[in-house]
Amino acid sequence: MRLARCTAGSSSLPLLTTVRGEALSCWRSESGRFSSKLTHDEVRLPSEARRKHSNPMKTTGHLSSPLLKSWHLFTPPTLHQTPVPTSSLSSTRHFSSTPSTSFLFRRPNAPSASKILEEISEATSKNRVDLVARLYPQFMSAVKKLDNPLPRKGNYHRFKEAMQLVSKSPNRLPLLRRMFADLSVLGFEPQEEDHAALLVGLSRSGIKSGSGRGGADTALKWVESMRETHGIVPNVKHWNIVVGGFQREGDTAGIRRVMKKMEEAQLENSSVPCGPNTVTYNTLLSALFSAGNVAEAREARREMDKVGVPSDLWTESTLLSGFLTASEFGSAREVQERLQPLVARWTSPEEVDVTVMNNLIRYAASVDGFPAGLKLAEEFRDMAYPLDDRSLAILADKGKKGREWRTAKQGIEFIERIEEVTGRMAGKEVWSIVLAEVLRTGDGLESAMEVFQEAKDRSIHPDATMVHPLINFLVKIPTRKSLEQARKLYDDLASSPPSSGCAPDMWTYNTLLRASANPACADLDFSRTILTDMRERGLQLESDTVAWYIISLMRVARDWEDAFAQYDTVRALDPLALDTRAYNVLIAAFTSLPLSDSTTSFAPPQLILEFLTDMRRTNNYPNAVTYSTLLSYYSASSSASPSLISHLHSLIKLDTNLDPDVPLFNSLMDAYSRVGAYESAFRIWDTLRANSRGSNMAFNDASVSIVLDTCGFANDEVRARLIWDGLRREGFPLTEAHWDTWVECLCRLGKESEAVELILDPSKNMLRRRPVETVLRLTQGSGKVPEFRAEIKKLMPELWISWKPKVEDASVPGDEQSSQVPPTPKVSSGRF
Repeated sequence: MRLARCTAGSSSLPLLTTVRGEALSCWRSESGRFSSKLTHDEVRLPSEARRKHSNPMKTTGHLSSPLLKSWHLFTPPTLHQTPVPTSSLSSTRHFSSTPSTSFLFRRPNAPSASKILEEISEATSKNRVDLVARLYPQFMSAVKKLDNPLPRKGNYHRFKEAMQLVSKSPNRLPLLRRMFADLSVLGFEPQEEDHAALLVGLSRSGIKSGSGRGGADTALKWVESMRETHGIVPNVKHWNIVVGGFQREGDTAGIRRVMKKMEEAQLENSSVPCGPNTVTYNTLLSALFSAGNVAEAREARREMDKVGVPSDLWTESTLLSGFLTASEFGSAREVQERLQPLVARWTSPEEVDVTVMNNLIRYAASVDGFPAGLKLAEEFRDMAYPLDDRSLAILADKGKKGREWRTAKQGIEFIERIEEVTGRMAGKEVWSIVLAEVLRTGDGLESAMEVFQEAKDRSIHPDATMVHPLINFLVKIPTRKSLEQARKLYDDLASSPPSSGCAPDMWTYNTLLRASANPACADLDFSRTILTDMRERGLQLESDTVAWYIISLMRVARDWEDAFAQYDTVRALDPLALDTRAYNVLIAAFTSLPLSDSTTSFAPPQLILEFLTDMRRTNNYPNAVTYSTLLSYYSASSSASPSLISHLHSLIKLDTNLDPDVPLFNSLMDAYSRVGAYESAFRIWDTLRANSRGSNMAFNDASVSIVLDTCGFANDEVRARLIWDGLRREGFPLTEAHWDTWVECLCRLGKESEAVELILDPSKNMLRRRPVETVLRLTQGSGKVPEFRAEIKKLMPELWISWKPKVEDASVPGDEQSSQVPPTPKVSSGRF
């Protein structure tokens, strides 16, 4: 059933024919079954592996007795050596000039806590957060062996710097939390700066909680609890970190919410500055411009003057950048004129703000063209104002829009030109811009690779940004050859040193995962390599990406078992990567696979149950969407039966984590109706009606259409009229769809004349395409209501012309050609 990551039997024996320690390690890694509880490692096992390995390792926490009894089968054979005469070894020599050699076998002393902290400090100075993460558990183990706590002097500063480095890495939040919690263990009471570091990590984490909120919300909760839990009143720096978190999430409403809390906190604690300041408003302006809310940004700038918050150079720079992005060149010119006097006051390079210079260069190039921007950059260089990589990137971007290059040669010459003018070597971003443009307008991949190689020859270490356009071009319409080229680019990134900052990013991983699962060039080994690399780097698999990848694999499967095995293999790599929404997408895709070569035309229910089991194991419980998908699928399958729908109904009733809604009841009622279990469908309707109280209806428009449809198929005229008359009497808002369904119900009940009268009644406004076609279709070939056909021919000639070839009988007056129309097979009144 399930594809096991490890196989039982002969394939596992070689792994166990080693020393006992290795055998135990191999068995543990293969089975993951030492505990009766469901551990994270055990969840990773495919289901069949979990079942197969549940017997050898019982839930006692130890090896089972059969394995102990057969343990001697796995121990290595005794090494037979040539016997050595015992006479020379019969006595010990009491005198020897050779000293004892026991020191050669002594284990070296473990490094002290201070020594490890020095190594952590060195790793921090090199921005090696991976080394900090590796050394930290060793450091805490050494600390626990100390008789006295570490001295605060020097050690706290090193520890604080390491925390600040870790806080900037979004994937290291668990380590940051642990470091903050260990401050008390080390004897360092958390200070304001420590809380600031934790807030930075929380606000950058992007963690999704049960409420669907992001990391900034988590940071906000921490700020609000600081005074109660740690006795520290948060200052404006703490609040602004949270504001920055909402800015990164693009949540301007969240920023406003925090600013209101800052104002309230300032009123409560006048001694601590915690109200919105210039930094707060600058962050708000940046977020509003990023969201395209130019009018709100103008209002926020006026608000600064109203509440007495002074503006600064960054305020004007943010306004200039925002107006340029929005193509508000008139407003940008006003800001540029205010900035010029401020820039003119700079008297030394130390006073220079590079961001302001870059925005001025961008303004000149946007308004007056690329040459103007290049000239301004040259003027800044002559005044010894230091430019940065971003300065050259702005020039490259404007040069691209000015079509300064098209071929590889022109692109390289352009880079040399701006390097000469600015006096600075171009970085990765500039080469990426040139490369992407050559790829778009030049001779294609060959020219782009020429630029790529030139960058490497100039000691530029390609990062993910540089590789993006090449990979995107190669996998846009992937082939085996292009995927192999993309893999070589990926290998270069993956093999780069961690300190280089050139590792693959999430875009690279996601793009290559999708390409490697493409049916035209599927490479499952490569995809597994990518997933393994992501796990080793501590990258969290995105739920949507994993689901898309699994679906791609399932679409190239041979049969249902193979499709499920593809899902199971990927799920085992990281069971927690899939959430309820992703599982629902997977189930919907799995049940819609066109597996024509399979022995069964529908998904085996036992495999669906495995999906549901996996959901529960990871606390992603099936919801109404899950069950509605299954009910719709199995009620329309060729093997549909009342017993199968009844079984699904039982699962719904027994699911204590499910909160059923009206759409789920509708799906259940429709499923029963489709399999011919009409009484069960009517019981669902009666339940919905019984739970309705006054205007609070427990059913909706779809419920009415389903039950009327069911009455027609069940040929139950009494119930149909009872329901229809009751709804009209109670004032239920009947729609056109309900009236159309009622017309179809009347036709199925043999009341075609009543349906025709309803359609032709001017007061009902029923002369529409759908009810007319319903009557024509259900009376086709029966010879009924011929006068209705003649009336439709006159009143709706266009519809009649489109329907005429389908007409079987020749009973329409005045239609001489109708007798020559070949008979059409009768349309079945069934649903399948």
